[in-house]
Amino acid sequence: MAADHQQRGEIVAPPNGVEGAPRLADPTTVPGYPEAAKLFGQAATRFNARDYAGAAALFREIIARVPGMIAAHNNLGVALRLDGHETEAAAAFRRATEIAPDYSAAYANLGLTLRALGESEEAVAAFRRAAALDPSNAELQSHLASAYVALARYELAVAHFRRATELRQHFPSAYANLGMALTELNRWDEAVAAYERAAALDPDNASIRVNLAFARDDPAGIAEAEAQCRRLIAGRSNLLEAYNALGLILQKQNRLDESLESYRRASALKPDFLPAAINESLVLLLLGRYEEAWPKYEWRRRLPMLRRNQRAMPPWQGEAIAGKSILLHSEQGFGDTIQFLRYVPLVAERARHVVLEIPRPLVRMAASLPIENVTIVPNNRPPPSADVHAPMLGLPRIFNTRVDDIPGRVPYLTPRRPLVERWARRLAADTRFKVGLAWAGNPEHRGNRSRSLTLGRLAPLLAVRDVGWYGLQVGPPAEEIKRLPKDTVIDLSPQLADFAETAGAILNLDLVIAVDTAVAHLAGALARPVWIMIAFSPDWRWLLNRDDSLWYPSVRLYRQPAPGDWDSVIARVAADVAARAARRT
Repeated sequence: MAADHQQRGEIVAPPNGVEGAPRLADPTTVPGYPEAAKLFGQAATRFNARDYAGAAALFREIIARVPGMIAAHNNLGVALRLDGHETEAAAAFRRATEIAPDYSAAYANLGLTLRALGESEEAVAAFRRAAALDPSNAELQSHLASAYVALARYELAVAHFRRATELRQHFPSAYANLGMALTELNRWDEAVAAYERAAALDPDNASIRVNLAFARDDPAGIAEAEAQCRRLIAGRSNLLEAYNALGLILQKQNRLDESLESYRRASALKPDFLPAAINESLVLLLLGRYEEAWPKYEWRRRLPMLRRNQRAMPPWQGEAIAGKSILLHSEQGFGDTIQFLRYVPLVAERARHVVLEIPRPLVRMAASLPIENVTIVPNNRPPPSADVHAPMLGLPRIFNTRVDDIPGRVPYLTPRRPLVERWARRLAADTRFKVGLAWAGNPEHRGNRSRSLTLGRLAPLLAVRDVGWYGLQVGPPAEEIKRLPKDTVIDLSPQLADFAETAGAILNLDLVIAVDTAVAHLAGALARPVWIMIAFSPDWRWLLNRDDSLWYPSVRLYRQPAPGDWDSVIARVAADVAARAARRT
């Protein structure tokens, strides 16, 4: 993640901090109005002197005299929020909207307060109402977009950030936030354009320039991003975000000790700064310092995208559960789930019963785990009740996993024999050296542009003779096969209904070659030969400076020697495949 420019938003009020005039149809006829008006001026004076508690007390007194004074309720909420009483502030803003359902400022303030309380869905509803009441207000569109970001609903965030920039063309923070939302969608060219517009509007903002350079993702961009981060740090501006962004930039260069230090500086300034804590854990994992990393990695569970994994039942921390049932649930991608399925038998040895909640395409594959006391359910339907729960990526911490003690025998997945035999009949006629290919990962994965390829990029590999190439790729990238001469790659995707079918195919191939994606994990879990082409700055599980994997003994790693250098990787893979095919012949 690049430096975060998400707009935080301030209290919606005029420059002096409170609304100046009580909103009443005929204030002179309201009992208590003259005294209330006098108190209103005193409250404004205290507010502007930053005596928020004193201002709140006076606004409460005004409300007691004139309960229908809308601005008093709104400004009470403003003072309470700035005094650190978010829940009471939300109540004051809600009361203002009850009195005046067309009062957009109160809805906007309610949205900001709810977002600060972590009530993101309710915040979206409040901002939507405010924007509907004041559709030409660019700030409200930007606030609504930021609320959608908190829910990881990036497409909607993009739409509202764009609307904000249409309403106010000179709105650098909205353009910067638009760029951030586009990066979450891996729409990098659009993100660069948004950041460039933000930088043109605010040329002295080094934070925007950091994100622009980071989005470019080329050597010059990385160098510029590092320089801009160091400039921010030297000026002591946006220090937290600058240290975190510098850590990311150093990590992309595999300067991991420096990266770790940068994340730790950010955490020292703010111990609960989530991005730095998570990024630190990932560097520790990449360095193989698992004992330090796993506890820190638990910070990921605070991310909005993982809040859906919260359960009403108690979390399992490793205590005895011999007479209890446990719910194990996936939380991230297919590859992560496949990798950590190895822990399910270990949990099953300790529990009375295991409920395993995973994505539907993995259900049939997971049914081959060597355990009986398990119920497997897809994660799009409610699972059976259980006594405790645990996310699968939290199991390495519970089992104290170290680099010299990776649990689970491999293979730990085995598709049913009839399925494997069916695939054997399908592929029997091809007597060549048979190689499966997967060249692209999930496009929604944040790091997908660094790990995925186009099929055309593999032309030197596909030119190797006496090899039968089989496409294990699914989704839109599989369409790239049609652009090649007929039968260059045999497309298996129409038959790959789930991972069990893919496993049946893999067990009848001589080799799998893949980028860092779920197919590579599956081949490793099946103990089949798999060569994985990985980026210069790899995912944590592949560690550094080695061509094997501690998690999958059948894996061979082909690493980029420099950022973005796939050509030399492909050349080495092609040479090694040619040698293997020649030996086979």
